[in-house]
Amino acid sequence: MYLKLLLQIEWLVKKIFEYLKGKGQTNVALISGNGGFGKSMRGQCKDVASDYGIKIVADETYGPKDTDMTSQLTKIKSMENVQAVVNPGFGQGPAIVTKKLQTIRNDSNFSTISWCCI
Repeated sequence: MYLKLLLQIEWLVKKIFEYLKGKGQTNVALISGNGGFGKSMRGQCKDVASDYGIKIVADETYGPKDTDMTSQLTKIKSMENVQAVVNPGFGQGPAIVTKKLQTIRNDSNFSTISWCCI
């Protein structure tokens, strides 16, 4: 089961990076949960980013019980070169991040990709 999940994470990360590269969005911020799924996805993103011409320009995490990720998102928002945010996690975290990102970054040329494992 664990190997199957790792292979699915690897496939998912490749598809996300192919999509972003196709849109010309190669400067990516990661904000991920620090639970098992978030850590695995974050690690895979960092491992293969350069294979797709993706540069990880920010790398933030949050805990499973966090309900306010404002400090992490403010850091990401302050970076002018961020073109996309990849937000893997488990439970409520990815939804909170996605909702907050919509209020602080309203740009049609900006992608937010959240992947939640419930």
